[in-house]
Amino acid sequence: MTSNLTQPATNPHCIRKEDIHGQLARLGANRDFKASERLRNLLQYLCERTLEGQQKYLTQRHLAQEVFGKNDQFDPELDAIVRIEIGKLRRALDLYYATVRQGDEVRIKIPKGSYVPQFIYQRNASSDAAEKSNASFRPTLAVIPLINLSADPNDAFFADGLTEELVVILTKLPELQVTPCYGAVHATTLGNGLIDLSDRLGVRFLLQGTVRRSDSRIRITARLYDAVRRTQIWANQYERNLITAELLDVQDGIAQEVSSHVADMYCGAINQSLADELGRNERSDLKVYAALLRFYHWLNQHTDAAYEAARAALEQAISIEPKNPLLMGMLADTLRAGYAHGYNDEPNPLPRVLQLAQQALSLAPNHPLCRLALCYALLQARRKAELLAVIEPIITDGQAPPAYVADAAVALALSGEWQRGCTMIEAQLQLMQVAPHFLLYPLCLDAYRRGDYEKALAIANRFTPAGLHWRPLLKAAILGQLDNRPEAESFLAETLRLRPRFATEGRRYLSCFLLEDSVVDQLFEGLSKAGLSVRSPLVV
Repeated sequence: MTSNLTQPATNPHCIRKEDIHGQLARLGANRDFKASERLRNLLQYLCERTLEGQQKYLTQRHLAQEVFGKNDQFDPELDAIVRIEIGKLRRALDLYYATVRQGDEVRIKIPKGSYVPQFIYQRNASSDAAEKSNASFRPTLAVIPLINLSADPNDAFFADGLTEELVVILTKLPELQVTPCYGAVHATTLGNGLIDLSDRLGVRFLLQGTVRRSDSRIRITARLYDAVRRTQIWANQYERNLITAELLDVQDGIAQEVSSHVADMYCGAINQSLADELGRNERSDLKVYAALLRFYHWLNQHTDAAYEAARAALEQAISIEPKNPLLMGMLADTLRAGYAHGYNDEPNPLPRVLQLAQQALSLAPNHPLCRLALCYALLQARRKAELLAVIEPIITDGQAPPAYVADAAVALALSGEWQRGCTMIEAQLQLMQVAPHFLLYPLCLDAYRRGDYEKALAIANRFTPAGLHWRPLLKAAILGQLDNRPEAESFLAETLRLRPRFATEGRRYLSCFLLEDSVVDQLFEGLSKAGLSVRSPLVV
């Protein structure tokens, strides 16, 4: 008797075949899929072969012949049709689930690097409700279709593909409520034309752009408008040489850069624009959003005053929206940091932190911030195996926003996965307009733990000013190891000014972030050479 369940290798949740066929029917009825018979046929073929257990046939050569009618002389090195069409199919699926059918029971996904689809049961009703509850305070953004200014009208496919990629990436940001406009809206006018469009769409921010291709060069111009301020608040140009890069890779890379510059949680143009409004409104919904901004302000500054303001704002906001998962995750991370960074003398809040973070992630499993809150709680709890399992969906998501990937990579490195974590941090730093100060700390620590103190010092000299004791602490330890006692003493003095109890509680501070005791010992060795006298070692 034939089972109606798909194979565990591609269906870890044992989704019934009829549910998958039902989802294929819903996808086929969607206007974007209806408009492309090639995409429908490709998706149907991939799913049917997988359901039959014939995944081994899902190769470029086989797909070229069976789906696209190529002959046996097909050479994937010379003809990129399979890679191009699979890329289009991935984007179409991502766009569908991001903007059209977030509530569908079954999700079909084609991971990058593979042609074998995965079938996944999606979020439950409680997480959908949690998503809707966040809409009350998230800023609204419309992504207007990019305009093709190239001489060849056929280049419109690149503009359309880049628009779709931007919608998919930006929709993954829990801080934003994204409205895709599709082909019905092409805003070619500025000023009042865009203001009227924002009113019609019910959004505050509008992202608009153009694409111009000439021979082997392509130029993308992007602009961000704030309808409340009635002005353009950001613009940038991106140029690429298409001879040395594939078109789809260029498209993906530019979409990542634009989304980072526009909506990065630390220094994106939207948050920078809204941050100026802190404290100017007393409405409850703005108090909730003010808590989000104060949380990011604290992450950037790491001063005691910024911490206290963020924590107070979050406590107030969560009393207004007690079941909001984003606020739960932020509060969990703030309480954890209060103990780990020594912002207060309160007892270890780890049990409450873990409970808040786990509840937040269960309500909003697709929110990277909720996932990161649990990652750092598990780091402090020194539960590495669980941490790696929780963090994997972020670091393997090719469309995750750079700031979240970088933040996840920090936890990965500090857990002891130094090479993988630091490599990812360096890659994400290339995409970010301005990086928060703490993204360099793992790179510095990695050089330090390997005994390359000169390289560690070179990285430490790139640190931007911040009120966190880790900055002078690392420089004091490095200079101590380099036998530069005078300079080491000055940075040690700054560390003790920021954290007067470091001599007695410093090991606890460091052990909340570093899973390897050997690295903690090595840091204290450098600090000892800088003049630190540890008076009373504490147990974490």
